[in-house]
Amino acid sequence: MFFGGVKESEARLARGLRLVAGGIAAIVALSLPSIQFAVGYRALEASLESEVGFSAQGISEIINNDPEMWQFEEHRLGAIVAHRLERREPEIRRIVNHRGHLVQQSADPLARPYMTRATDLFDSGTYIGRVEISRSLVPLLKDTFLFALLGLLLGVAVYSALMLLPMRALQRVMASLFQEKERAHVTLHAIGDAVISTDPDGKVLMMNAIAERLTGWPTDEAAGRNLREIMHAVDAHTGDPLPDPLGMFRERRDMDPVFRNALLTSRDGRILRIADSSAPIRGEEGTLQGMVVVFRDITAQQRMEEELLKTQKLESVGTLAGGIAHDFNNILTAILGNISLAEAQVDPATQAHARLDEAAKACQRARDLTNQLLTFSRGGAPVRKTGSLGALVRDTVGFAMAGAKARCEVDVTADLWPADIDEGQISQVIHNLVINALQAMPDGGTIDIQAENILVTSSDALPLLPGRYVKVSVRDEGEGILPEHLPNLFDPYFTTKREGSGLGLSVCFNVVKNHGGFITASSPPGEGATFVFYLPASAHAGAGEPARAAESPAGAGRVLAMDDDAVILEVVGEMLRHLRYEPAFAGDGAEAISMYREAQAAGKPFSAVIMDLTIPGGMGGREAVARLLEIDPGARVIVSSGYSNDPVMADFRAHGFCGVVAKPYLIATLAAALSGAIGDATGGNAWGT
Repeated sequence: MFFGGVKESEARLARGLRLVAGGIAAIVALSLPSIQFAVGYRALEASLESEVGFSAQGISEIINNDPEMWQFEEHRLGAIVAHRLERREPEIRRIVNHRGHLVQQSADPLARPYMTRATDLFDSGTYIGRVEISRSLVPLLKDTFLFALLGLLLGVAVYSALMLLPMRALQRVMASLFQEKERAHVTLHAIGDAVISTDPDGKVLMMNAIAERLTGWPTDEAAGRNLREIMHAVDAHTGDPLPDPLGMFRERRDMDPVFRNALLTSRDGRILRIADSSAPIRGEEGTLQGMVVVFRDITAQQRMEEELLKTQKLESVGTLAGGIAHDFNNILTAILGNISLAEAQVDPATQAHARLDEAAKACQRARDLTNQLLTFSRGGAPVRKTGSLGALVRDTVGFAMAGAKARCEVDVTADLWPADIDEGQISQVIHNLVINALQAMPDGGTIDIQAENILVTSSDALPLLPGRYVKVSVRDEGEGILPEHLPNLFDPYFTTKREGSGLGLSVCFNVVKNHGGFITASSPPGEGATFVFYLPASAHAGAGEPARAAESPAGAGRVLAMDDDAVILEVVGEMLRHLRYEPAFAGDGAEAISMYREAQAAGKPFSAVIMDLTIPGGMGGREAVARLLEIDPGARVIVSSGYSNDPVMADFRAHGFCGVVAKPYLIATLAAALSGAIGDATGGNAWGT
C-alpha cells in the first residue's frame, strides 16, 4: 500500500492536482512574456550591432583617406549618421573623437530606457574615436506587457481546464498507476538479476534485493546517491574505470543498450565478476529520463569458462607434447638399442663398458622425461611392472637436485618391498614433489626423503584397503602451507605460486590414485611441509633391476618386426640377430599380415611378431593384431609403442597381444618379452636351460 487510506489518497491527489495546475499555469503565464522579451531584446541588439558596424566601416574609409582631417568631413560624416539599413525608427547616432568630444550626430527624441551599442575607431592601431547608436526599449516593453496579459489569460485558462478534469477519473488513473508500480516492485524483487534504476543525473531511485546483496548497499541508504558511488566497477580486462552510460545515451538517442564485463567491488570489499547491461529510459519525445542497469554475478561461470579454456589449451599443448614424446622415444629406441648392443660386445670389466652403462642410464632418464610428457598429454592407466622404489627414488632425486642450493637426504629401508608401478609415472610424482620442496626453500635447506614398508589395517585413518604398502615421504624446511590451502592442494590449477600452473600436485594425485594408492600433505606450524604417498606392495617378491645386456638369453626362431621407422627396424634387427633370432621386417600392418600369411604357406612361420602400435597413414598394431589372430589364433604378438602410457599398453592382453615393450628399451627387455611370448606358446622356456 502506498497510502494510508482512501480519504488520505483523495486529499493528496487534490492537493497535488492544485499544485500541478498552479505550477503549469504560472509557467504558461510567465513563459509568453519572457520569451517575447528575450526574442525582441536580442533582435534589437542584433539590429544595433549591424547598424553600428556598417557606420564604423564607412567612417574607417574616411579616416584612411585623411587621418588628420577626418573630423572635419562634416558632409560625409553627416551622410553616414543619417543612413539607415532598416526601416526608420527613432534613434540617436553619435560620432565622438578620442577625447570624448562630439564630432557628428543625428538625434531623434528617445524615451528612456534605451539600448546603446558602440564600435571603436582606430588609425593604424591607435584609438581615435567611436561611433554610437541608441534606440528606445519602450516599444519592446509595451509588446512584452501585452504578451504578459495574454500569458495571464492563458494561465488562468490552463488552470481552470486542469481543475475541471473529472477528479474521479483522475483518481482511477492514479490508482491504476499505483497498482502498476506495486506490480513492478514485486516483479523487480522476484527476478534473479540485480536491477538498479536511476534518474537522468545518475542518482539511484530504486534497486532490488539482488542488487542490494551484490553491492552491499541497502536501498534506503543508496537512494539519492550517485550510481558510481554504489557500483564501484572497472573494466574486467584493463582495470580502467568504465565510461558513464548516461553520457553515451545523451550523445546518441538511437543508442542500443550497453553490454559490459566488469569487476565490481562491493561495499564489504568483495570483488565480483559481473556482466552488466545498461538501457536508457526515454520519454515520448526521446528525452533521457534515466536508465536501468541490470547485472549478474558471473564469477563462478567465468571461473568455469577459464578452467575450460585452460583445459582446451592444455589439450592442444598435450597433443603437441605427446607427438614430441612419441618421436623422441623412437629416437631414444635407436640410441638405447645401439648402446645395449655395444654393451653386449664389450668386456664388463672395462672402462668403456662403464661409460656405456652410464649412457644407457641417461637414456632411461630421458625416457622417463618423455613418459612425463606422455602422462601430461594423455594421462591414462599406468603400464606397470614390478620394481624397486628405492632405486627409482635415488635416481629421480639425483636428477631433480642437479644444480639446486638445497641438499637431499634419502633413507630407504633395506628390505623395501617391491611394487607394481609405472616407473615413468612414479618418477614424475617423486620429481614433482622434490621440485615443490625446492621451490619452498629458495635460499636452500634440507629435503628429507624416506621410503619404508607399512602394513595398513582397518583401524588406520587412511582411505586404503588393508594390506602391505610402500610409504614414501618428502619433507622440506620451507615456510609451510597455510591451513586454509591444505584442502585444495591437489585440485587442478590450484597454486599459491605466481608462476605456478597448479598441475604438478594434481598430476601426483592422479598418478598415485591410478596406482591404487593415496597421497596426502601436512604442514605443522613452523616445520615446513611433508608430502606422503602410499603404493600397494607387489605380490611378486624379489623383483629387482632389469637384466643387463650381457645376461640376455639366446633365442631361436623367426621374428617379424613391424615399424614405420627404418632406423628402429635396423636396430631391432641387430638386437634380434644378437639374440640369435632370424629377423624379418614390415613397414605397416598390412605388409606384416601379408608376410605372416606367406610365411605360414611356405612352412616357415614366425615364432613371434613385434608390432608398433601407431603407424601414421597406415594400419597400426591395434587393427593388425585382430586381423592376424583371425588368420592364426595362436599368433604370438608383442605390442611396442613410443606412447608408453597408451591404454593398449596398460591392458595389452585384452587387445590380443601376449607381451609389451615400451620404447625405448634395452636388449634385455626385448629378450625377456620374446622369451615370455614364445615360452607361453610352447609351454616351456625359450631362454633354454
